[in-house]
Amino acid sequence: MADKSKEESRAAEQLERYNKARALAEARAKKFFKPGARLKEPKRFKIKSYDVNGKKMNGIQFKDGSKLLSGEIDILLNINNSGVEPVPGKLQSKTIMRYLDKNNPTKEEFVKHFSSVSLNKGGSVKKNKTVGYNKGGMIDYRKTGLFK
Repeated sequence: MADKSKEESRAAEQLERYNKARALAEARAKKFFKPGARLKEPKRFKIKSYDVNGKKMNGIQFKDGSKLLSGEIDILLNINNSGVEPVPGKLQSKTIMRYLDKNNPTKEEFVKHFSSVSLNKGGSVKKNKTVGYNKGGMIDYRKTGLFK
């Protein structure tokens, strides 16, 4: 009988130590983590289908909540002559998707990037500056900086 009482007291002590350790671990967890809270992932863009005047159009919903339809993207590329292709196709869509995946832009950043003229020039902007010629076709050496 003495053995049973010793075993019961040991089991009670172990259970008590276990409960204390568990309570301590829960207290530490509550200190660092709020219950029910999840770690928030940064918002990303989404490709969605929108219903416009009875027609379904694809569009991009950016991380800031604004959206841009595919027709608006085509107009943006045509006005600025910044598309990779004259008529948007597979290569243009791949370029757009690569940019979206890499940068996760807002609508303003997207429009700024794809409205720059430098995209279709291989990354450099060409300046239409003719050195040495004025409007009449004669050379004005004072403005060229060649002779001082």
